[in-house]
Parts: sequence; C-alpha cells; structure tokens
Amino acid sequence: MRAQRPVQRPWNEGEASMDRNGTLRAHWLVVDDDPAMLRLLDAFLNDQGARADTASGGAEALEFLRRQTVDVVLTDRNMPCLDGHVLLGEIRQRWPQIDVVMMTGMSSVKTAVEAMRQGAADYIEKPLDLQTALSVFQRVEEHRRLRQERDRLRAEVALRDLSQVITSNLHMSDLPSRIADLITRVFGVEEITVQYRAAGDDDEDLLWRSFNRAQPGELDDSEAVLALEAATRGDCVQRRLDGRWVVCLPLLVDAQSRGSILLGRAPTEPGFDEQQLELLRIMASHVTIALENAHLFQVATRQMRSTQKLAEIGRRLNASLDMEDTLQEVHAGVAGLLPCDYTIVVMLERSLDRLHLDICGQRAPSPELLARLLEVIRARVRRIQDPAFHYQTETPNLRALEAGVMPAGEMAHRIWVPMTDNQGAMGLLGVIRLAGRDLLEREVQNVMLLSSSVASALQNSLLFTSMRRMHIETIQVLSKAIDEKDHYTHGHSAQVGGIAVKLGRRAGIHLGEELEEIRLGGLMHDLGKIGIRDAVLNKPGRLTPEEYDHIKTHPLVGAEILRRAPHLQPLVPYVRHHHEQWNGGGYPDGLQGDEIPLKVRILTIADTFHAMASDRIYRKGMGIERILDYLKESSGELFDPALVELFLDCWQRGIITMDDINYEPLTAQRSG
Repeated sequence: MRAQRPVQRPWNEGEASMDRNGTLRAHWLVVDDDPAMLRLLDAFLNDQGARADTASGGAEALEFLRRQTVDVVLTDRNMPCLDGHVLLGEIRQRWPQIDVVMMTGMSSVKTAVEAMRQGAADYIEKPLDLQTALSVFQRVEEHRRLRQERDRLRAEVALRDLSQVITSNLHMSDLPSRIADLITRVFGVEEITVQYRAAGDDDEDLLWRSFNRAQPGELDDSEAVLALEAATRGDCVQRRLDGRWVVCLPLLVDAQSRGSILLGRAPTEPGFDEQQLELLRIMASHVTIALENAHLFQVATRQMRSTQKLAEIGRRLNASLDMEDTLQEVHAGVAGLLPCDYTIVVMLERSLDRLHLDICGQRAPSPELLARLLEVIRARVRRIQDPAFHYQTETPNLRALEAGVMPAGEMAHRIWVPMTDNQGAMGLLGVIRLAGRDLLEREVQNVMLLSSSVASALQNSLLFTSMRRMHIETIQVLSKAIDEKDHYTHGHSAQVGGIAVKLGRRAGIHLGEELEEIRLGGLMHDLGKIGIRDAVLNKPGRLTPEEYDHIKTHPLVGAEILRRAPHLQPLVPYVRHHHEQWNGGGYPDGLQGDEIPLKVRILTIADTFHAMASDRIYRKGMGIERILDYLKESSGELFDPALVELFLDCWQRGIITMDDINYEPLTAQRSG
C-alpha cells in the first residue's frame, strides 16, 4: 500500500493565499501520480498567471513532451514505473531547454544535491507550502528569463562577431577555422565539420574542414544520412548519434544545398534547445553568405593570377625570336598553368611544306606511347581541313626533363587546341595527362587563351628563322666570294669561326645566339679582302710597305660593306676589329684591352692560331709547339692573357686540335 500523504490545504486558505493578478508567465507541466496534487498545482499555477498541463506519470510526461514543448516541468521524485530522477535525465538529454523542478517528500541535503547535480533547476519539499513553492517557481522563472536574456545577448554578440569575421576575411583557407572558433565559443561544441562546394567542377571549389574531430575525414554513414535529411528538409536536424547530440545545419543558396555544418557535443552534454537552434539557423545563413563571398573572391583572385600568369608567359614568349627558346617557353608556360605529363607543339612551316613535332615531358615517352601520340596527332591534323597539314612529319624532337622512360599507358586526359594565323591553321597545341583527375574547364580555357600567344610567338620565330636562314645564306655567299678571291685560304673563315665558338664556350659564353654570332663573325671577318688587289692578296713573296698598307685596309673595307646591310650590323665589330691588339698596337682604330669586344678578342686568337698552322702561298704552316710558344710570348701584348690561358687549356683538354684545321692545299684542290 502506498503511504497516505498529508492533505495539503487549498492555496486560498489562510497564509497561503496569493495575489490573484498572477506572478508567473511560463508554460508548466506538472507530473505526479497523485490526482489530488495534480488538481491543486494545476489550479494554483493557472491562477498565478502560468499555463499549466498535467501528466500522471513519467511515461505520460515524455509522451506529452514529444508532442509539444513546455518551459518548466514540475515533477514528483517518487513515482512508479518511471520516477522523477529518470524523467529528469531524459528531459536533460532530449529537451535541454526545459527547466525541471523536483518535488520530494524525502527532505535532505543529499536529495537536493543529487537533484541539482543531475540538472534540476530547483526543488521543493512535500507536504507543499504554497508560499514557499511560489517563491521557488518565481525564482525558476526569473533564472530562466535571465538565462534567455543572457542567451539573447550572447546571440547578438555572436552575430556581431560573425559579421566581423565575414567582412574582415575573404580567404577560404582561413574562414572555416574562424567560424569554427566562434561556434565553439558560443555553443560549447566538441566537434565541427564544415563541408561546402561552390558551383563549378573545380576541386579547389570543394571545402572540407574538420575541427577537433576524432577521425578527420568524410562523414560516417549516420552523419551522411543526417546531412542528406537536413539538405532535403532545408532546415537544421538534431539527432542523438553514438551517445552524443549532433546537429546538422544545411548551407543553402537559392534553396539549393551547397554543403553543411555538422556540430557534435560531448556525450555528457545536452542537446541544443530551440533558441540555440534558431540562432544556429541564422548563423548558418550568414556562414553561407560568407563562404559564397569567399569563393567569389577566390575565383576572382584565381582568374587574376591566371591572367597575370598568361601575360607573363606571353611576355617570355615574345622575349626571344629563337625557335628553340620559344618552344622551351611554350612547354614551361603550359606546365606552369596546369599539371600535365606532356606538352606537344605541332607546327607547320609553310615555306618548306613540312610539320615540326616537339614533345616535352617529365620522362621521355616510350616507343608505344610515341606511336600512339603520332597516331592521335595525325588524326587531329586531318580534321583541320587544311591540305598543308598532310605533309610528312619530321622526326619528333623529344625533350626530357628527367632521365627514364614513361610507359605507354592511356592518355586519360588531353587537350588539343588548333593554332591559327592570318593564313589559316598553323598547328596544334596539345596537353596530355596520363592519370589523375579530369582536366578542369578553367584549365582548358587557359590553354585556349595561351594558344593564341603561342601561335603568335611561333609565327614570329618562323619568320625570324626564315630571315636568319636568308641572312646566313647571304653570309655564306659573301664568304664564298672571299674564298674565290683568295684560293689558298679556302675554308679559313669557316674554320676560324668553329675554333672561336669552342674558345667562346670555354670563356663562359653559352647562349646559342651569341655563339652563332661568333661563328658568323668568323665567316665574315675577312670580308674586306674582296677590295684587296689580287696581285697583293696572292703575292708569293714578302709585301712591300705600300702593299702591306693596302692589305691593312681590308677591315675598313669590310665594315663599310656591312654598314649598308642593317641585318648584318652585329657582325661589324668582328670585321673591323679582328686585327686590334691587347696593347693598342693593332689596326685600324688602335683599340686596347677591354676596349676590344670580348667576342672579337676570342676571334683574334682563333684567327691567329689557324693562320699560323695553315699553309699559305708564301710559306708552310708552322708546328704546334712554335704556335703555342708564340701565343704565350704574345700574351698580354697582342692577346688577352686570360683568353690565351683558356686557349691553352682547350688544347691540353683536346677541345681544340689540329683536326680543326682541315682545309686542302691549293694543289690538292686543283688536282681534284
């Protein structure tokens, strides 16, 4: 039998009577298995201005709370089936926003401490003293009001702080951590995951950040289902997963989900109350705007960098007219725009009716891959519908940046962009990636934008190559004219140029254009001999002073000839100054030391070596020991001493040998 409880006097009897104007405002749920107590408290709370509902036990109370929420639950401690302590624990886990007041007939400090430790807002003793009970009820509602006011102020501060984060930070890399710090500070969450994908197909548009997550990475199945439910509903969803409360906030743009924020509390912490959820909804909308703005800033920054990079590549492409340098810059430029295994340039040289194929990669392509590349290129060339592209290709020029061979594989991702000039199709620019992610639309666009710069640079290089070919042919014609003028020194100019190039490399000159200039300077240095009388030039005996003065005019004669050809101006110093001497005793200008251009000083030593070693009409060639001794003796007088040392080093190393002097004497030529 249940013990008979003392009968509580009605609230309106004696000292328990209260002001009927009411002092309470909350929605209360009274839970007790004693019908008389339920009626008493229901009437008392309603009369004090509160809204009251009743439940006859813990199970009935939980069912009521599943249907609607209340502000405060007033529950008896000792009830059959589901007592007050169990009910308190369930409420704290499921509806943490609800305050609980415990009624107990077992008055003790221990009982009170236990209830408060479990999360009760307060407690009252039975039998009830309604005056004391009213004080407790008022205190609970006041604490609740203050807590709500505190939460409101905290929400305002949080929104203000979030606004500052949004307006002060547009960097996608920093923004998630700033947002996570703010949410952690306001809501005391244990784990946060921010997932966001902007519109587009770029991996860089996917944002995934986990903070304090036990196992960073993708969501597990239950979390993924929660995120899908939130995205489908377009609203936050709260569930208890693996013993802890988790809430998922969808990030919506025009009612479309772009991602989510997943918040997890510690297993010992209650869930989020409705006021907190509402604040989270507001913050989620602000976060979505912030992430969208950060993404737009990221896209704009990326586009600006791409534009700057394309402009820099274009500048480098136009910095040189040499075809080798241009192709190197094309390959380097493409590699700087997007990760790839190979870049390919197919280029039509219309003047010769042929195609050039240039391939560059981290490793040289295997024969199988090369065959596949050629097959694809031929197919692409045919599609351009230009008959000029049906010519036989040259042997491919393969550039490997590292040793080793790349296996054939499959060309998983590739771009082929036609290049055109004012005459139509002029080639293809290809980019190949053997594995990895798909090529992005912006990468394709960048290659297409680059192709116009590449086409222009290649066209300029082709024109320059054609002009240089004519330039060299002109020089070769003039050199041949010199040989025809002085039969006995046939081949001297070309061989002097070859020796000078070797010495130039040893002197630290490595640029192809400079070495080519030295070679052409060697071909042209005796151009002025065209103006020397044949009788003097081919005289077998010693020259008279007048004849020697006449032959000394050939540097000026040659320089004057070149002066009338603007494209040959770089060769004038070789023609005019190759007889200047280190001590200033040379001709025609008496230059000395560094006044003589370095490349001319190199040519002078090469010219002297070749002349002394060669047979002339008036003498036989000298022995190598005598030549080397002469160079040593004349070092610092006639020749640059540093260059003499380098020449002697070239001789010792076998870089320069007597094989560099391989012309045939006049008698042998004539007999042939």
